[in-house]
Amino acid sequence: MTFEGLLTIKLKEIAELNDNVYPLCVPESVLAPYICYTQSGGERDKDLRGYNDFREADYEINILASKYSQLKPLEEYVFNTLKSLIGQEASERKIQDIKIYDPSEQYEEAIKLQRANIEFTVFY
Repeated sequence: MTFEGLLTIKLKEIAELNDNVYPLCVPESVLAPYICYTQSGGERDKDLRGYNDFREADYEINILASKYSQLKPLEEYVFNTLKSLIGQEASERKIQDIKIYDPSEQYEEAIKLQRANIEFTVFY
């Protein structure tokens, strides 16, 4: 299973999201709260012999909710979900570590929703 597949399965286990977890973009008909994630970069590991099987991949998760009081617990659920992925298998490799950055928060005036953006790097 790919890392993205594993991530989707685990994030959908957050009951408050009602299965509203999407890669890249969210359908217009979806109501908050929901999550949209994307891979934003990464790097394949290389040593003196050339490229090897290790890599690091950068991701962003955007959590959107109608109320700030709804957003804060979702941030914590996502953080705990990401931590739980360490040691699991993804893309035929074991996830060695995940570096999770503190979320940045903002109010999206155009869509009238609270947003938290969580960036993280997966090492596998």
